[in-house]
Amino acid sequence: MMKNVFLIFVSSSLINNLVLLHFCGLCPLMRAGKNIEIAQIFSGITTCVIVISSIWIWIFTKIILVPLQMIYLRYTICVLIIATMVQLVEIIMKKVNPLIYQSLGIFFPLITTNCMILNTLLLSIDLKCNFLETIFYVLGTSLGFSLVIILFSSIQERLTLANIPVPFQGISIRLITLGLISLAFMGFQGMINF
Repeated sequence: MMKNVFLIFVSSSLINNLVLLHFCGLCPLMRAGKNIEIAQIFSGITTCVIVISSIWIWIFTKIILVPLQMIYLRYTICVLIIATMVQLVEIIMKKVNPLIYQSLGIFFPLITTNCMILNTLLLSIDLKCNFLETIFYVLGTSLGFSLVIILFSSIQERLTLANIPVPFQGISIRLITLGLISLAFMGFQGMINF
């Protein structure tokens, strides 16, 4: 059991990274990936939202959607739960740490519209995992997202000091950087089949 959970965690974080393999979550990656402090906070909040949402979605799916044969409502339920969790985390952050809340600013709506979160939650339903496997799948996916966004933002900060030719400045160098990171992660392919 624990070996299976570990394989799910490693597979979802490194091998089947949703950002690099399926290109989910590129919008927040490009926006929040400019500053490493924002990227760290953003990835932490995204991890909280995705883990809490996955717990609620797993419970809701097993108790209501599957027994009533209403699995076709999973998209709507996922979007509603994600939006609710983001609002809840936003309210908590506003009360607990106003400085972090102020520094994120526009990035909270990016968490709501992050397609990586929706894709992860829908895949966790489709994989038909038990509760523990679902939690480790979601944790691995959010760790993979965090790893990519922090790595990407640290490279972006380094590139601000580099002398980049004019045609490659802006979004071009970002996409090239993301492609090179994706190539590096392709080295993990074939390690685990999940």
